[in-house]
Amino acid sequence: RNYSEILSMLPSVSSYFLADLSLIWQSYSALILNIPMRHELQLFIGAAPLLLAFVSIFLQNPKQQMAYITIGGALLFAILCTLKFGQEFSFWQYFSKLPLLSSLRAISRIILVLLFPIAYLCAITIQCLEEKKSWFSSASILIVMVAVLVECVTAGTYVALPKNEWRSRLVNAELKLPNPIPADAIFFFAQKAGAPHIDELDAMWVSMAHSKPTLNGYSGNFPPGYQFDFGMDCMELPRRVMAYLSFTKQMENAKYQEFMHRVLPIGFENCQDNWWYSRPKVTVSSKPYSAESFKDLSIRFVKRAEVGSRWEVDVEIRNNGSETISGISNSNNPISLSYRFLDQTGAPMGNWDPRKPLLADVPAHGVLRFHFDIPKSASSPKFVEFALVQEGVFWNFDLGVTPKRVAWVNL
Repeated sequence: RNYSEILSMLPSVSSYFLADLSLIWQSYSALILNIPMRHELQLFIGAAPLLLAFVSIFLQNPKQQMAYITIGGALLFAILCTLKFGQEFSFWQYFSKLPLLSSLRAISRIILVLLFPIAYLCAITIQCLEEKKSWFSSASILIVMVAVLVECVTAGTYVALPKNEWRSRLVNAELKLPNPIPADAIFFFAQKAGAPHIDELDAMWVSMAHSKPTLNGYSGNFPPGYQFDFGMDCMELPRRVMAYLSFTKQMENAKYQEFMHRVLPIGFENCQDNWWYSRPKVTVSSKPYSAESFKDLSIRFVKRAEVGSRWEVDVEIRNNGSETISGISNSNNPISLSYRFLDQTGAPMGNWDPRKPLLADVPAHGVLRFHFDIPKSASSPKFVEFALVQEGVFWNFDLGVTPKRVAWVNL
């Protein structure tokens, strides 16, 4: 993992007091500002457990002293090693370079590990109160039980969708399957406009229910050639098959045909019959392109069409250079189209966050017609700007290329 990716998931001191979904603590939690990946950093364990763990410092007996020192020291060490100080610094920057540890991304989930030693410290306090056998200790235990129960009952958790809505989605996904399903079928579901990761999870669940493999998937890891948001564009099917065959070094046409005849595309548009027999013109690059080659790419807006809750957009990417630009990158530096909207004054309404990876090659001295979706939003933009990025290397405007601006409201 690149440290810049890890950085946003490192907890700060403030993270350990975040509880946005607690009815008791949410008003105090709201006072904590400027927390990136806030939904991933809700680490407050509750006032009652914190109090019990703190009181245990003064209550350990000699028999527990070594265990207390070991567990308490490990707890403190783990927190300090993963804590972010200020905006940038953390000791984890050095640990993240070690084998195995370098693969960890969501360091904030260390709270799941910390709960075990915290529970031990809480147990020391409870055990000490039980041994006192007085009205004060009994009353204290009762108060702690009520406090823990109230904090748990009034705390919510983040969920992607309500359970009944998700079950309804799965039923609808099942209805799209053919009957009968071929024995060697590989499922591949298109995405609806909105939340691609939800569609990917639906596809995984339905495939698992039928004991079938799938080309869909969602994880914190993106393999080479993986496009997160592909909508209903069927071009993603041969691209994904070729990316897999390239990764497994089986790029011969016989393997491609064998794989494609097993894949069952569900909900896609514009699938071409010849794709099942011959690969689209998509090559694989093994290294980033130079600034000179990247500057040879330009964008021309073609058209847009309103379809339900999304816009279908067509642009042309022209290559004025003598080097073909590949549609797939094995060096994790794919070239993507990005866009952002601007208001009436020309001020950006967002960042260059959306990514639309190229779906095929841009031939030397040629043009690639590029089709993609843009979800509708509640805002009313005046303009839209398009730019190209070679992921992890540079944007074309970094090289002096002006983003392509189009008047959006008058189209």
